[in-house]
Amino acid sequence: MPFWIGDYLITIGNRLPKEVFSPDEAIEWFSLENLSSSPAQFNLKYLKHLNPEYLKLLDDDTLL
Repeated sequence: MPFWIGDYLITIGNRLPKEVFSPDEAIEWFSLENLSSSPAQFNLKYLKHLNPEYLKLLDDDTLL
């Protein structure tokens, strides 16, 4: 679960091909050249939106 927070942080100021992604995809897509020059803003509403999307990816054993 901790990688979800990392994924969210990568999306701040970055445009990525999809909303929910694996750590390997994040490494592949991340580039300092693609960072926005605008100040990053924390968006709790967006983070709450992502939470159930990542929960859907987990198997039952991981959830328990």
